[in-house]
Amino acid sequence: MDSSVLLTYQEGEYAVNTNEPIRYALKADSITISISKTPIQIPIPQNTPQLVDFGIFRPAITVSAIVDNIGGSTIYNSSVSTEYAGMSSISVYNALADASYNYYIPYKNKLEEKLYQWVADDDNVLTLIIGDASFPVWKVKEDGTAGANDNNFATGGGTYQVALQQARFQLDAGREDRWICQMQFVSMSRRDVVPRVF
Repeated sequence: MDSSVLLTYQEGEYAVNTNEPIRYALKADSITISISKTPIQIPIPQNTPQLVDFGIFRPAITVSAIVDNIGGSTIYNSSVSTEYAGMSSISVYNALADASYNYYIPYKNKLEEKLYQWVADDDNVLTLIIGDASFPVWKVKEDGTAGANDNNFATGGGTYQVALQQARFQLDAGREDRWICQMQFVSMSRRDVVPRVF
């Protein structure tokens, strides 16, 4: 499976080899990114209105994914965290860290449990990685720093810090082995985007 959405949750301050983030891969079939803005239209009698845009924006992301009813692995592995017991995994290369990480495909009850428990704030960071986020735009890395190579062309993905707003699980007749999960997140701007300074 080539998952297009990776979901990570970092609880507390991250340090190498300690307090590793929880890494889940979602079998997404639909992703929507919307950006709401609030410009002001000032009416002027007998004239065209004035437009005032303060640059306020509110991104939101909706992910629809297929979630299996039970995990994809029935082999117990003592070296794997209990967070991932019974789950199959995929290996994903991260160009920023120059390392590969295992992402685990959650089953419905485990994902539901985590969505209840996770709290997103400055210390507990919930992140969506959509597609290959190595270079969201030409010569700009996932974290917004400049790439050193002119061949660092855009890879098409992006990283977003999010907070869950709503989740919905749907079970259809005839497909009792899987659920359709729809999650709605409020989001910060894409990680590599530098805000405009007036």
